[in-house]
Amino acid sequence: MGQQQQLLLSGGMFIVFIALAMGVRLYEENNDAMYLTQIEQELGYLAMKSQEYYHKPLHLNGGSGTFAGVMSADDLTVILGGSPRTAAGDHTYTLSFSLITSATDDSMTISAEGSTPLRDRTFPRYDLTVTGGSFTLRRAR
Repeated sequence: MGQQQQLLLSGGMFIVFIALAMGVRLYEENNDAMYLTQIEQELGYLAMKSQEYYHKPLHLNGGSGTFAGVMSADDLTVILGGSPRTAAGDHTYTLSFSLITSATDDSMTISAEGSTPLRDRTFPRYDLTVTGGSFTLRRAR
């Protein structure tokens, strides 16, 4: 085999290797983005159900204008009508909640952490603040 053919062969192998490495990286980044989107959608749904609870009267098992009845993750399970557990592609996550209710009971803060690490080996964490009329979702890490 001539020197020119060897150069072309090694150059072609180098290009294929780089393309393969970039493809794997893009797949992993897309997988992480999908995972984070699923968590954000789950928390948006939780915010909506929490606001529904806030506005629902007591005789319909609601909060009647307060979050005072929501004190634990078990109470959130009742609001959601089931466990906050979702599968997203290769990732399966369980959201662990810690609740803080304000002194006026007009807002509720929920911290949620995914159970599957991202590509950078960190676990995604979000803080969700819900009021009767709005909610704020912030990624803590």
